[in-house]
Amino acid sequence: MDLKYLKYDEIDLYKWDHCIKQAVNGNINGFSWYLNIICDNWSALVEADYKSVMPLPEIKSWGSKKVFVPNFANQLGIFSNEHLHANKVDAFIKAIPANYTSGTIGLNNHNKINSTKGIYLKENENMLLDLIQPYEKIAAAYSDETSEHLRTAHKEQLTILEGVNNHEFLSLIRMRQKETGSTLNEYDILRKLIAVSTKYRLGKIIGVYSAHNSLVAAAFFITALKRSTLISMTSLSYGMDNGAQHFLIDNFIRNHCERNMSLDFNGSNDVYKQFGAKLSTYQSVTINRRRWPFSLLNNLQ
Repeated sequence: MDLKYLKYDEIDLYKWDHCIKQAVNGNINGFSWYLNIICDNWSALVEADYKSVMPLPEIKSWGSKKVFVPNFANQLGIFSNEHLHANKVDAFIKAIPANYTSGTIGLNNHNKINSTKGIYLKENENMLLDLIQPYEKIAAAYSDETSEHLRTAHKEQLTILEGVNNHEFLSLIRMRQKETGSTLNEYDILRKLIAVSTKYRLGKIIGVYSAHNSLVAAAFFITALKRSTLISMTSLSYGMDNGAQHFLIDNFIRNHCERNMSLDFNGSNDVYKQFGAKLSTYQSVTINRRRWPFSLLNNLQ
């Protein structure tokens, strides 16, 4: 197999993005503009004339170079314009240059590995909902809990607005953090993702407002390659108690059903299962080529 390792400035970004667009397993995470936002440095493995590609997000750690799974991009791995056999996936993993001494690579659900020699393999869960069916058929699979949340949302007179701006969304996230005491360090990345994806008319923020016109929940979606991906969603306590998130997702399904596309929840939790979403697994690969005792450092990071 004709596999080449290319540093970022050696990659033909036009051919790269064409490969992602034509790939049987292309997703938003693989486009060059998306990678440029979520990680400061990335290189790649490329088969032939961009027949298949594999991004390698990289960081420096403990004086050496390592691969890592960037925030907002759990599923990277190998993208190809033909069905990916496990032997090809193995070949890509083995071709990762030796100067990447350690780290983890998130694959996508079309990447399956045969050989686990020298690597640690982990199964991850994601939820997908097929939107090709009519709304009534999709809604018939909602759980009783979801139906109850929707009744509460209507009783509270919640309303939906598409096109919430970047500032309002990030402010809502900060308000939620104050409620929970949590933190989010990726504001700049999220802000840039929203700005660039909306410029390309791929991104959209949908908000839920209370009867008093206060923003209580919002979600950021990117739609490309027959898939809408839920990048980020947040809700204040009021919204959590009154079905705002369920109301938002139901509205999205209602407005995007009967299309040849899927809703990618970008993770797995009980809320997504309540809408009839199906489990989709993908693997992540951890490599550790450091010699003892430096190999132990991988467990401390």
